Amino acid sequence: MKKLSLFCLPYAGASATIYYKLKSYLNEDINLVPIELPGRGSRFDEELLTSIDEVVDDVVDQIKSKVSKEDQYMILGYSFGSLLAYEASKRLEQHPEHLFLAAFQPPIYEMSSDLLGLKDEEFIQELVKRGGIEADLTKDMSILKYFIPIMRADFASIASYRFNELSEKLSCGSTILYTEEDEHSDNIHKWDDIFVKPCEYKLFTGNHFFIKRDYVRIATIINRTSARYLYQNTH
Repeated sequence: MKKLSLFCLPYAGASATIYYKLKSYLNEDINLVPIELPGRGSRFDEELLTSIDEVVDDVVDQIKSKVSKEDQYMILGYSFGSLLAYEASKRLEQHPEHLFLAAFQPPIYEMSSDLLGLKDEEFIQELVKRGGIEADLTKDMSILKYFIPIMRADFASIASYRFNELSEKLSCGSTILYTEEDEHSDNIHKWDDIFVKPCEYKLFTGNHFFIKRDYVRIATIINRTSARYLYQNTH
């Protein structure tokens, strides 16, 4: 049976484990491959990266090691993971068939770095206010002490990002998943400016972390989209 790999990139501060729940809702011909970043999860003993280029290089190396020339694959990125998915796709010689980019503004806008100088408590409070971290996490300081260095590293990576206006537009398919409660959601359709073909847009309700409420709908979108690539050469 023909299979299609789906590489999944987490949001800031998260581990690849956030995608495990998604697996049971995906069609059996989709091979879910969560990508773990250094300094968390199964790679917790590795040094955290604070440069977007280093993080993207790590992602590229992982994807390259898992795909052969005959393989078709897609990438799902959530928030910070969307930025990584976009940049990795530009560097990969074997391009993905499709990108699913969730909960993130088009990277043509300057990324905010004003959080990095804050003390830990203010840093967390500001993240909660902006919807970048769930308020429930602030109840357990032992968990926060583990997450804060990871969050700081990921936000330093975001702050180091500079959009290259000379970049070629991506020719793969794209689906943008978003909620109007997110910052900059009024600019979300600007993703069209960096793809050759128009993006598809899927509106979700609620706050930034709709992935935790809408696994089934996200899986349904991925399943329907994957059929284009799985069955395009079978008739």
